[in-house]
Amino acid sequence: MGDWKNGEKVFTDPKRGNCYACHAGVPGEVAHGTMGPSLTGYGQRGQSEAVVRYTYEKIYNAWAFVPCSLMYRGGVHGLFTPEETATWWPSFWTPSPPSTGGEP
Repeated sequence: MGDWKNGEKVFTDPKRGNCYACHAGVPGEVAHGTMGPSLTGYGQRGQSEAVVRYTYEKIYNAWAFVPCSLMYRGGVHGLFTPEETATWWPSFWTPSPPSTGGEP
């Protein structure tokens, strides 16, 4: 369902997503931040419309659901386009990508 290889690149790229600065994403990885919640096993949250919409909006524009969130607004600030976000964020539900810890 998504391009998890590209998603992992964005997740770890300090000039784009840099998600590792605040989140754990790969089981066993010790070089990650702890300010945000762990995203290991994120796909286990399900794929309901509410979860999918929240995930997309939180990645593209963190303030869409939580005004003044500490998470930066990568899409709003031009670090990735809506199309890029739509391509790689579904990787959270892709079977066995490193950034989700496996199939939901």
